[in-house]
Amino acid sequence: KVTNALARLYTMQDRHDEAEELFAEAIAARQRNLGDDHPDTLESMNDFGVLLREQDRYDEAASLLRQALDGRRDKLGPDHPACFQSMHELAVLYIVQARYKDAEPLLLGAFHSRETKLGPEHPHTVESLNQLVTLYESWDKPEEAAKWRSRLASQ
Repeated sequence: KVTNALARLYTMQDRHDEAEELFAEAIAARQRNLGDDHPDTLESMNDFGVLLREQDRYDEAASLLRQALDGRRDKLGPDHPACFQSMHELAVLYIVQARYKDAEPLLLGAFHSRETKLGPEHPHTVESLNQLVTLYESWDKPEEAAKWRSRLASQ
């Protein structure tokens, strides 16, 4: 857990090379000790996918984020907050790639699930709400963006 946490910290500090090494170590150790489908292994895959997305390494990011989402759905069930996180992160990747039709169902699902399970004011719910505004602004759907922005303003 410490290796993954340190890698996340390095990601936030834009120390990407160091973070990448630690994520690779964390994934390898977790796969070896816990298995490929253990929630901790899937967490490391998701976190590494986020780093790769930030580095514009979209194909690698998509592979890890998709693995994390599929694994979390299988292992934890579709109503687990970790699944919502993976849905959200994969949707953000799709927005960056201008794959808006792919992003929309994931992001709507993440938002509605987070709103139901975590509450409308939870930071993760608000994070997905912000990304919905970004999605529709990027997609040139100003009416939809305005609808979600008004929900954001009422938070």
